[in-house]
Amino acid sequence: MEDDPQRRKYNRLINKASQIEVDLPEVAYELYRQAEEIFPLDEGLAQHVARLKGTKSSPNILTSHTSTSISATMNDTSHSEGEDDTQHHSTTDQNSDAELTASRGITTETDAESSDPVEVLQFLQQVMGFLEEMPFEDVEELITRKNYQIISYLLERTIDAADPHVVSLTAKSFNRMGQILPDVWPVLIDRNLVDWLIRWCGVYIKSENQLDVLGDVLLLLSMMCYQQGLLNMKNKEKLEDFVFISSLVRFALDQSEYEESEVGDVSVYALFTISSQFTTYTEDPIVSGLYANQTAASLGSHFIKIINRNTLPIPFLICGLGLLQKLLDYSTYKNTDSFFFLNDVHVLIDVILREAINLEPGHVLRTYYLETLFSVLNNHEYVRGRYKLDEIKELLVHISDNEYDQKSTDMAFKILVDCKVVG
Repeated sequence: MEDDPQRRKYNRLINKASQIEVDLPEVAYELYRQAEEIFPLDEGLAQHVARLKGTKSSPNILTSHTSTSISATMNDTSHSEGEDDTQHHSTTDQNSDAELTASRGITTETDAESSDPVEVLQFLQQVMGFLEEMPFEDVEELITRKNYQIISYLLERTIDAADPHVVSLTAKSFNRMGQILPDVWPVLIDRNLVDWLIRWCGVYIKSENQLDVLGDVLLLLSMMCYQQGLLNMKNKEKLEDFVFISSLVRFALDQSEYEESEVGDVSVYALFTISSQFTTYTEDPIVSGLYANQTAASLGSHFIKIINRNTLPIPFLICGLGLLQKLLDYSTYKNTDSFFFLNDVHVLIDVILREAINLEPGHVLRTYYLETLFSVLNNHEYVRGRYKLDEIKELLVHISDNEYDQKSTDMAFKILVDCKVVG
C-alpha cells in the first residue's frame, strides 16, 4: 500500500539510488542494499545490488573509509566519555550495530589508528555530499547516532591536520550540521570545538595564502557564538585569550583596507558574535582588545559600514549593535576618548534614524537600534555637536506616542527621560 511507511521509505531509497547511480555508484549500492532489507524478494532490486557490488570498496560516506573505522572510533570515544555499553553488548547487538553502521557508510573493517590525510579528505567530501543530498531523517540519524560520535571522530582527526582543505571541509561540515540540526551546537561545544577553532584561527591568521580556509573557520566560530547562546565559563575563558583576540583584531583591521574582502567581513562577524558572549563592556575581551590597539579606531567606520548593509544577517546585526553600544559606553563611563570618530557617530545616527522609522511595527530590530541610540546620546563625542537632535526628539516622541511594540515604546520613553541631551 502506498500509505505504508516501509513502502514510502523503500520508494525513496530506490529513487535516490537511481538518481546518483552513475556519479556515485558506491552510494547507490548501499541505498539499494537498504531497500533490499525492506523488501528482499524484489528480483529487479537484487540485480541492481549484484551489478553494483564491485563498487563496495570505494571510499565513501556510505560504504567504507579505508584508513579509519568510524564505527570503531565511535565505540572508543563512547567508552572514554563514560558510556557503558561496550562491556555489555551481546554478539547479536554488536552485529546489529555493525549492520546499521554499514547502512550509513561506516564500516568496521578498517584500521582505526590510521589517518591518511588524503583519505580523511575523501571522507569529508562524502560527508558534505551526504549532508547536502540525503533526506533529513537519514542525515539526522548519521549525526546523532551513537551519541553524536561522528563529531568526535572529525574533531580528533583534524585537530592536527596538515592539509588546509581538511580543515576547511571540517568547518563547513560542522556548520552544515548545525544548520540542519541546531541540537548539534551544544554537542560541538562539549566536544571542545572552541579549542579547535582557536587553534586554526591562530594558524591561518598568520598565513597569507589560506584566507578561504580562515573564512570557513571564522564563519563557524561566528555561527557557534550566536547559535549557542552564552557559553559556560570554561569556554568563555578560552575566547578571552589575549593573543587570540589581538591577532583577530589586527587581521580585521588589515582586511578593512580592502573594499571587498569576504574574509574581512567574516572576521568582523566573529568580533561581533564573540562580543555577544559577554554582557558588559567591563568583561568583554573584544572591547578591551579594540581599545588596546592604538590604530583600531578606523575599524569603527568599518563596523558601521557593515551594519548599514541590508544583506547582514539579523543575528549578526544584533550582535554588531551590541558591540557598538559597549564601545560607546566604555568611553562614556571610563571618561576616555571615544573609539569612534565624530563623522562615524553622525553616520551611525543617520542609520538609526532611517531604520527606526522604516522598520515594520513590532520588528525586533527597532529596540536594538534605540538601545544603541541611548548609548550614542550619552556619549561625550555626541554631546559636543548634538547632530540632528531635533530629528531624534521627533522620532522618540513619535515612537513613544504610537503603538509600535512595548519594548520600543518603553525604550523611546527611557531615552526621553534619562538622556540629559534630549531633555
